[in-house]
Amino acid sequence: RDADGVMETTHSTLHSEEVKESIGSDRKRGSRKDRHNGKRSKAEPRGRKNHEKQQGISKEQLDETTYFFRDGLRFVKPYYYKYETFAKERWIDRPLIEVMNQEFPARKESHARQLESGKLYIERAGEKVKETFQHADKLVNIVHRHEPPVADAPIQIIHQDDNYIVINKPSSILVHPSGRFRHNSILFILAKEHNLPDLYPIHRLDRLTSGVLILCKSSKVASESAEEVRSATIHKEYLARVIGEFPSDPIEVNEPISTPRPGKGIGQVDEDGKSSITKFHRAYYDLISNTSIVRCHPISGRTHQIRVHLSHLKHPIIDDELYHPDRKTVQVDPKQMLPGDDADPDCSDCQHPHLDPNESDLILSLHSWKYTLGSHTFVA
Repeated sequence: RDADGVMETTHSTLHSEEVKESIGSDRKRGSRKDRHNGKRSKAEPRGRKNHEKQQGISKEQLDETTYFFRDGLRFVKPYYYKYETFAKERWIDRPLIEVMNQEFPARKESHARQLESGKLYIERAGEKVKETFQHADKLVNIVHRHEPPVADAPIQIIHQDDNYIVINKPSSILVHPSGRFRHNSILFILAKEHNLPDLYPIHRLDRLTSGVLILCKSSKVASESAEEVRSATIHKEYLARVIGEFPSDPIEVNEPISTPRPGKGIGQVDEDGKSSITKFHRAYYDLISNTSIVRCHPISGRTHQIRVHLSHLKHPIIDDELYHPDRKTVQVDPKQMLPGDDADPDCSDCQHPHLDPNESDLILSLHSWKYTLGSHTFVA
């Protein structure tokens, strides 16, 4: 993953971090019987988790919903989405309502309503059933999906040929569909607004990081390019605006980084962490604001590596809420995140609408400035 790659979390039914840990625990550990036999449960087929990422984006998926725009933000109109997961070993011979109440206790009050409305059921051989779980059954939940807004910023295409498309990624938008973000991701927006439904990013950028993002037009080219990324033949350079007067001499930080909270993206310098090297060079210091523009060259590619190393140097990025603890977020006259029409009585997001973020809170002063891949250099 890239130096500022991050796995996003979510809070929706059947795909929250808590839920993924819960329903995925059998996949990670296997049941006692499966571990003893050294094989996978037949209820857990291989490769379904990344199906959407691997198969491109279909017209049917693009037609699920539409965008609308307000106050500098891009919104996705809430839509119905079918989540499904194969039965876990611990669910076998147990009723659906019992499983749901135990696995997802925070939503107990909505389970009975969803069962009654037909949005929550067991699927067996393509048919809805009301009996207890059996092997190869699927748990199906049709949810009213709400996606958080992102910045309404254009995706600038800075290069395109037969193999590659290179964009200037706006801040606040995830590259891949993940967590609560699906249509509000780079891949879906490019598919819907630029007719590019089958793209393969060869590196990641954090959701809040802007700048150069390289995507391939075929899986073959993506595999070859990803090999270059892994072999460190790609040169990456970022620009960051940091607090204080950064030293004028070049600095190399060789400090290992660990992520003590898996899935949360919070990294820290830790002698027991993974080897991490970043080179820094001050480009400019502004006396009035007491901030510096710093060129950042990550040699390795740990989660939030640049941000962690800058914080370690006591020069955090000015608007980095994770690694600049003095940075305060203030909501000014917030509005409801989503309109109230077409509300679903079984949807907790409809009943308890979120608030719009401030546009400034969706921006991080870290920019992927320059990428060199082979003989090609891309600048944004």
